[in-house]
Amino acid sequence: MWLVMRVETGSKVEIVYQALAERLSAGIWKVGEYISTEEALAREFGYGRNTISKAIARMAHEGLVERKKRAGTRVLQSEVRRERTSVDLNAVAFICPSEQHEGIWRTIRGFQQAAGEKKRRTLTLTTGSDYRKELEIIGRLVEFDVQGVAMNGVEPLPENVTHFQKRLQEASLPMIQAGAACLGLQIPSVIVDGFHASHTMIHYLFDKGVRRIGYFDTRAPISPWILPRYQGYRWTLAELGLVEDPRLVCARESKCNDFNDPLAESKAFAREYLDQIKGLNVEAVVCGTDYWALGLIAAAMERGIEVPRDLMVTGVDDYAMASSAPVPLTTYRVPFEAMGRKSYEMLEEMISTGRWRKVETQVQMRGEVVIRNSA
Repeated sequence: MWLVMRVETGSKVEIVYQALAERLSAGIWKVGEYISTEEALAREFGYGRNTISKAIARMAHEGLVERKKRAGTRVLQSEVRRERTSVDLNAVAFICPSEQHEGIWRTIRGFQQAAGEKKRRTLTLTTGSDYRKELEIIGRLVEFDVQGVAMNGVEPLPENVTHFQKRLQEASLPMIQAGAACLGLQIPSVIVDGFHASHTMIHYLFDKGVRRIGYFDTRAPISPWILPRYQGYRWTLAELGLVEDPRLVCARESKCNDFNDPLAESKAFAREYLDQIKGLNVEAVVCGTDYWALGLIAAAMERGIEVPRDLMVTGVDDYAMASSAPVPLTTYRVPFEAMGRKSYEMLEEMISTGRWRKVETQVQMRGEVVIRNSA
């Protein structure tokens, strides 16, 4: 069973309520302390006193604060205490930013199939690009009798990881990171072996006689599957006796959350990268994802650069777009469905044994080369 829960920010009252509740959970106002006055909050948010009053009234109704006429509003607790549902759903949840991302929905498919074999329902919950929505949903899963959670989540900024970890631990549910992972959360994860992906693709190009190989990818400081791709690139060049030229490397911090146009950002960066490597006799470029590879091919075609005659390009993922692109993409097939299945198997073991607190086991799964026209 698929249940898609969309949490949206609505009225001004809701905006204020969510912001104040987040401050309570973050400990900005501790239990027993008084929050800012309604007048001060009205100035801060730019809303009327009536809006602020309604948001605080909701917090009081949920037992978070108490309102005193003269003294102000005092904090009673930092979280809403919710009762468990009497309905036995026997369910697990899969939480992700969007099901439009092919890698995510393929991971969900493997996870759901494995859960179905164990007669467990699956709740699929989407959060958008705000990690705080992920925390909000996890905090309410007890209402649906959810036994465990798989996350392919939005990464918090490094400075927010400690708060993120604290909130996850407070949820008191077995959890696993499925297909994507954030360092420092002390939660098991199942991810692709990024080192093996780069190692495999460079060996493939080397065997074709290619020697000048560039690298084009995103970067993220707390993503344990992105850095190994670059490490694999550097290590394999050294292994094969090839000279590493830093001018051939581009690793940009991705901000893209546009699942409707996943190539928009990569094409923009690819144009800059092609300027960077112009005249450096690059024969091939290893890209960290299919989206970045397809963006590079599109940017190359704009300039009359023929792929693979003038420049070979490889990707990582094997999305549907890879085979249907104007130049079908040679890529590294990531076993998304198998990663989803393995994630469920590990989660099921945690549920059945009760051994799941502060475990940071990481399973890395390997894929294979899919040869098409781009290299």
